[in-house]
Amino acid sequence: MDTYRFQVFLECARLKNFSRAAEVLHLSQPSVSLYIRQLEDWCGTNLFQRRGRRVVLTDAGQLLKDHAQRVLTDLEIAHQDVQELLGLGRGRLAVAGAGLPGTYMLPKALSMFKLLYPKLDIYMKFGVSSHIEQLLQEDDVELAMFSRKPKVAGLKCEAYATSRMVVAAPPGHPLTRKERVTLKEIVREPFILREPESAGGELVRLYFAQKGLPINVAMELSSHEAIKVAVAEGFGISVIARRWLANELALKMISIIDVPDLKLSIDHRVVYRERRVLSQAAKTFLQFLRDKQPELTKILV
Repeated sequence: MDTYRFQVFLECARLKNFSRAAEVLHLSQPSVSLYIRQLEDWCGTNLFQRRGRRVVLTDAGQLLKDHAQRVLTDLEIAHQDVQELLGLGRGRLAVAGAGLPGTYMLPKALSMFKLLYPKLDIYMKFGVSSHIEQLLQEDDVELAMFSRKPKVAGLKCEAYATSRMVVAAPPGHPLTRKERVTLKEIVREPFILREPESAGGELVRLYFAQKGLPINVAMELSSHEAIKVAVAEGFGISVIARRWLANELALKMISIIDVPDLKLSIDHRVVYRERRVLSQAAKTFLQFLRDKQPELTKILV
């Protein structure tokens, strides 16, 4: 069995359209249809149901999809293992990051690692934690770093670093002039937060809910850069990791409100599939992260 037929089949299953799959694979549509027909002849059953311009997998097609993904993944691992027998540096390292570790620490760690293995092909994806969990599940990346416990079964995490959360406010805010501000005073202010699905947004909402203190979320923004701009412009306050504010504090664009009772920090983790055999490049990078942990964690303080 030609494994390329599996690649064509999986692309059709992903896009649910033979024409779009043909474009992505740089094939003609008749060629794609031929590959699928040959695969269906081999299986002895239909793999797709046609619904207008879309195609959807039959039960047999879904079963074959699961096996095809494993076959191609195993072949890729075998290829990497053979290449890595020739010496680390000829393989590929695919990682992903979100939030603080994905912004500040992971790029720095990869830069340091690249100096040790200059021939290594390194790929990094940045996104939200939920998307990165999907990338790990689908073997698009082997290692990831983000700031929450995985919510998807089969993922394992190692605690790596912690960042302190503070209350950010625009310069001149009345509460910045008080020596001690209480949590009850804070919750009277309009809050600017990440969306609830993000690690920081979820953490802050849960913290105040457990304290029995409802907060007024005036803005939900999809990036920390947008939050900092909104705070600096006076639209409200934000509970945010202090590391995000390094430049704004230095330029006096944002101030910090002193809230002694705010005992909140956000944890960052290294995440990987529990039962996935890591490539030699990924295993070496994971050990590198462990060895360099005291140095790298300072980046997120």
